[in-house]
Amino acid sequence: MAFVEILARELKVEIMGDNNWLEIEGVTTINHTPTKTDSDTGHFGAAGRARHIVAERGDEFTFTCVYLVDPDTGEIPPGHKALRDLGKKIGYESIGEFRITGPGGDGIQFKASANVGKPSGGRNDAATFDVTLTVTGDITEVTPEP
Repeated sequence: MAFVEILARELKVEIMGDNNWLEIEGVTTINHTPTKTDSDTGHFGAAGRARHIVAERGDEFTFTCVYLVDPDTGEIPPGHKALRDLGKKIGYESIGEFRITGPGGDGIQFKASANVGKPSGGRNDAATFDVTLTVTGDITEVTPEP
């Protein structure tokens, strides 16, 4: 088996919308931050050495998107609309389903809440917006459909 490198731009970020996957277009960066919460298990017998066990693990994905708009209608791509709509919800409705896959269709899938920024940028920059996805529950592996 030969392994090859892939470029980050070959990754596809999608959101589930109306029972079908919608690509979130215009992604320029993707970052993953795993988190963990430790439980202190130190005691006098530990001779001054810190001790712990992991009590909780979590994940956060952040990405930046170029703001895309149809100049004639003012509409934004369906993936951006689904993401923005999710970013306004509260309670159980605030959890959406996402997947990130590579060129062969392998990747990950997870449920997360979304925090979606407004388009911004500098004088000579393309307008972009930042997204933070906070994962709830497990991340599962995705394999290509036959």
